[in-house]
Amino acid sequence: MTQSKLISRLMILFALCLLLSFLAPNFLRTENLVNILRQAAILNILGIGMTLVILTGGIDLSNGAVLALSSCVSAIYLKEGGSIPVGILISLGIGLACGLINGWMIARLLIPPFVITYAMMFFARGLAYIVLQGKIMYGFSKTFRFLGAGHLFSIPTPILFSVFALLVFYFLL
Repeated sequence: MTQSKLISRLMILFALCLLLSFLAPNFLRTENLVNILRQAAILNILGIGMTLVILTGGIDLSNGAVLALSSCVSAIYLKEGGSIPVGILISLGIGLACGLINGWMIARLLIPPFVITYAMMFFARGLAYIVLQGKIMYGFSKTFRFLGAGHLFSIPTPILFSVFALLVFYFLL
C-alpha cells in the first residue's frame, strides 16, 4: 500500500471518528473504545487465520460457523463439569477436524475451496444449532468467563489474546 493511500485512509477514519463523536457524545469515551476493541478481538483472531488461508491462494467461508460449533460443544462439556483445558482441547480438536475435512476434500477430491467451505459453513452452523437445541447457555464458572470477559491489568483478556495472536503471526509471516 502506498503512503498516500495509507494517509487518505487514516484521514477518512479520523473524519468518521470525528463525525461519530458529534453524533454520539459517548463515542470517544474510553469505555466505548475498549468495548469496540473487545468485540473486534474475536474477528481479528479469525481474520488472522483467514489471512493465512488467503495468502496460500485459498478461501475459507466456514471459519465463523466452525467457531460456533466448537464453542457450543466445548460449552456443553464445561457445563457438565468438565475441566477448562480439556474443553479448550475439544474446541481446538473440532476446529482441526473441520479444517482437515475441508483440506482433504479440496486436495484429494479436487472440489473448489469455495464450494467445500460453503458447505462446511452450513453443516457446522446447523450442527451447532442442533447441539444447543436453540437454547442459550449461561452460568459458566468465573475462571472460564475470565478467558472471554475478564481483565488482566485492566485490559480485557480478548484484546490481549488478539494482540498476542497478531504478534505471533506477524513474526511468522
